[in-house]
Amino acid sequence: MKWPRRGILIRLAIYLPIIGYLSYQAFFAGEKEPEPPPAADQPTVRTLSGPDGKEFKVIEVTPEQAEAMGVKMPEKPAGEPAPEG
Repeated sequence: MKWPRRGILIRLAIYLPIIGYLSYQAFFAGEKEPEPPPAADQPTVRTLSGPDGKEFKVIEVTPEQAEAMGVKMPEKPAGEPAPEG
């Protein structure tokens, strides 16, 4: 039996393992699903509808969750409440 040229054998030696590895990852990656984080750490997501019918998603977080995200919360003033109107 006559062997193929050396360049073809080198390409097969390089590309077949790569294609095999990527195929394996594509077929078996869905079997191992990551665990969702605990529900206490997740922010609450609400959907509000505006007056023009558009929907807006509002994410509610606690002050501790906001600080963990790197957002500094302003301190509440201790004075009188702002006048309404």
